[in-house]
Amino acid sequence: MNFRLETGSEALRIVTEGGRVAGVETSRGRIAAPDVVAVPGAWAGRPLEPLGLAFGLTPYRIQVSIFRS
Repeated sequence: MNFRLETGSEALRIVTEGGRVAGVETSRGRIAAPDVVAVPGAWAGRPLEPLGLAFGLTPYRIQVSIFRS
């Protein structure tokens, strides 16, 4: 089994053709792939939208400060 791990770019959407996954559209261009492993967490909405999957997730960005004396 061959695989390629891509880092350093934003996954914009999972590309489908004929009802099957065909790759991923990234901020640096399209990557053709017969299989895609997506682990977007709370930001899953946009990349998974073409697959018809809706998880009802709303991402929030928060800051945390810890003060110790």
